[in-house]
Amino acid sequence: MIRCELEGLTGGWRADRPILRGITLVLPEDRSRVPLMGPSGRGKSTLLYHLAALKWPFGGQVRWEMGGECFQWGEAGRGLSPAAAVGLRREYFGFAFQNATLSSHLSLRENLAYPLLLRGAHKRKAQAHAEEGLHRVLDPEEREIIGELLDRMPSQLSAGQKQRIALAQAMMHDPKVLFADEPTGNLDIHTRREIIDLVLEDWVGEGEDRKLIWITHHEEEPMEMGVDYRLFVDSDVCHWQRYLGSGPDGGQWERE
Repeated sequence: MIRCELEGLTGGWRADRPILRGITLVLPEDRSRVPLMGPSGRGKSTLLYHLAALKWPFGGQVRWEMGGECFQWGEAGRGLSPAAAVGLRREYFGFAFQNATLSSHLSLRENLAYPLLLRGAHKRKAQAHAEEGLHRVLDPEEREIIGELLDRMPSQLSAGQKQRIALAQAMMHDPKVLFADEPTGNLDIHTRREIIDLVLEDWVGEGEDRKLIWITHHEEEPMEMGVDYRLFVDSDVCHWQRYLGSGPDGGQWERE
């Protein structure tokens, strides 16, 4: 079971000008795919950072229940020790962002092995898993030159390749929750669908023991990901909406 509760969450980047104000909501265990949508600059990325323990709230509480364990924190991370925070992010969470999370000074082999090395895996075993993880995200032509690709640097990749490999890196240690900030932003429709299929087939699976939380501006993407709902975020407004279908002005959503 994976469940998250927010109670009175207030947060952002400046305490005197919070972006999110008093957010109370539940991410239930039966919703394994959670699309975050809403106006630009009104809190989607901020919410994701607070959910992922990458940013501490100014007020309120964040509470995760996963696999029989509970993690809870409030202002400045109170309630969660530094060691527990590191363990939470390292063991349970995976991160994939629009600009990719690949280290520019590391080869693809090293980038993909890094999450496993952090968890204490032997270098040879981590590199073998890196090759397996890369194989899953490559197209047939790329798989023929996988050895060469493993030795490439991120600067030698196309935008689509970077996105796919960043997702492979985020999924490498089999996290419970995968956070993605516009993982398909700025990509063509073909590459976007490839990435969606990759996440659905290689990671989300049946869903109860995993949760995908991602930001998107594509109205049709929740349906492509197999859900007809979204979490609408707009500063002090954060609630679930259900998709009603297309209308003259685009997708039509109704508050649940």
